[in-house]
Formats: sequence, structure tokens, C-alpha cells
Amino acid sequence: MTILGVESSATAVSAAIIKDGKLLSEIFSDTGLTHSQTLLPMIESCIKNAGICVEYIDSIAVANGPGSFTGVRIGIATVKGLAFTNNIPCVQVSTLESMAYNIPIFGGIICSVMDARCNQVYTAFFENTDGCKVNRLSEDTAISIDELGEKITNYGKAVILVGDGAEICYNKLKDKVTSLYIAPINIRKQKASSVALCSMNHEGMDAEKIAVNYIRLPQAQRELAKKQNLSKN
Repeated sequence: MTILGVESSATAVSAAIIKDGKLLSEIFSDTGLTHSQTLLPMIESCIKNAGICVEYIDSIAVANGPGSFTGVRIGIATVKGLAFTNNIPCVQVSTLESMAYNIPIFGGIICSVMDARCNQVYTAFFENTDGCKVNRLSEDTAISIDELGEKITNYGKAVILVGDGAEICYNKLKDKVTSLYIAPINIRKQKASSVALCSMNHEGMDAEKIAVNYIRLPQAQRELAKKQNLSKN
């Protein structure tokens, strides 16, 4: 089975081709350039470098959030366009769950964290015991970094942080939490290859059914709701 993975939920953006569990091609960029300009050319180059044509892709996997509201939308829109044009089924996966696949073997708990700003992170906990499948231990949520530290402590096991929020969380919690580790930089950020691997444990769907998982409303909508509540009072 040949899977195209697409990841654009944060500043890093990537595309990958996996065939029968083997990584054929992956392109990754974390330069801060606009995803609307870089993602589609990146996908095209990734497919070309893998030595295949779009017609040979069996499934397209995409991270549907949480993450950057603009980045997630761009990724999903791009995937929908490719899927509709070429009649390819899709798989949507949690950004946080896919990042757990960056860590192939770890004897403790994998904590995926993304910077949600305002001293908050998007996070979820996972466990990987056989190097093949990730077991989810908690749902995706948005909490403060202090709350995250409490949750890590409650597990009572070694915890490794992965994701674009790993560094900020590690620096704030390393002196308060024992047995806390951070993933090496080469496997720390969100990766399309992990999105593709994660999709192998999820059901496929028509592209039109892909839905964004923001976890919390965009800031503009939160501010509007706040103003509306104040006006009612």
C-alpha cells in the first residue's frame, strides 16, 4: 500500500511517501515560509522523488489538528484537492497522535505537546511498547504548562516530550519533574512520515468528510464570544 502523508499543522511543513511500511521519500521544511506557497510543490517533488505517479497512491493521510488554524486548513484543502481530482481515499489523524510515531521505542510515556500560546499547550499522552503501534492514554486537550507538569508527575514514569512545544515545556518543567526527557531535534517536530504511519491504524474516508479538529475556537472567535457575553451582562 502506498500512502502520501501531509503535515502542515505548525511552522514546519512536510510531505512523505510510504510504501508497504517503507519510507520512500520525505521532504521537510521549517523555514517559516507560507504553507500555501510551499506545500503543493513539496508534495509534487516528494512524489517524483519516490519514483511513482499520483495514480499509484492508495491513500492520502493528513494531520487534521490541533495546530495552527491557517496551517491545518491549508493542509486539508490541499489534500481534498488532490483526493477529489485523483479519486483517492483519505485518512485524517490527530497531529498529537502522529507525533508519538516519531518515537519508535521508549520504555515510558510519550507526551506530545504543541505550543498553543498564552502559556498553554495542546497535548496528549501515549505509550509505545512494541515499536509498531502507539496506544493512546489520554484525549487531545489544551491545558497550561503547569497543569501538564502535574499530569506528567501523576504518571510516575519516565516521560519524553515531542513536538514543537517540547522545548518550552522541558525548560519550564525539567527542574520540577523527575525523569523528564526531550526528543532529539531530528525527530522532535511534526513529520509527514509519522502522519502516514499513524494513518495505517485508522479507517479511511471520502475527502469531503475530513474535518478540522481545533480543540478550542480560533482567537478571533473567542474574542467575539467574550464581547458578546460582556454585552449581555
